[in-house]
Amino acid sequence: MRSADGIPVLAWHFDTGVLEAEAVVDGWYALLTSVPADQADAGQALIHYKGQSAVERRYHDFKGPLAVAPDFV
Repeated sequence: MRSADGIPVLAWHFDTGVLEAEAVVDGWYALLTSVPADQADAGQALIHYKGQSAVERRYHDFKGPLAVAPDFV
């Protein structure tokens, strides 16, 4: 968009319908698991997922910068 003088002008608007739709699901996310629904409910799956970061940190520590590379003689 340009003004009458030919100078570029920035124009924007808020799409309130999109903002309201996004606000409804704000904080929600999908969690995919291989655990059958009859073995764990949504709360148990979330607790398991939240604890996964500790396991991933241990893998990182194990495979981290102190790992020794093989020497080929």
